Amino acid sequence: MPKVSSTANKSLFIKFSAKSILSTIIFMLTLSALSSLIIFKLDIDLKYEQYFTYVICAISAFITAYISLSDFKNNYLLVSVISVLPLTLFSLINGIVNKTAFYLLLIKIVVELIFAMLSAITKILRKRR
Repeated sequence: MPKVSSTANKSLFIKFSAKSILSTIIFMLTLSALSSLIIFKLDIDLKYEQYFTYVICAISAFITAYISLSDFKNNYLLVSVISVLPLTLFSLINGIVNKTAFYLLLIKIVVELIFAMLSAITKILRKRR
């Protein structure tokens, strides 16, 4: 078995980091704008906005993890959880700044991790076919 080159790992890590950070930013902005438009057009009460944030974080975690897994051939579960760390960090900082209740913040982080794991499972099932 040949040795793993450190330069190849460095470029893979940089590419993976860029993919996860950029896809997190793009999907959070896009889905937030879409949910704002839906709330505005349908004149939904703002107390339901909290539920939109769970859906936004779940979809963003799923898509970000799925996109980030494209260069890897194994360890999908670990890589998918690592790929949603920028989103988890964003949720944590946002929850602290906006003084969100701890249990709501914990629920959001768990939802993000569950959907990242679902993305890895989806990738594994598609690979087996």
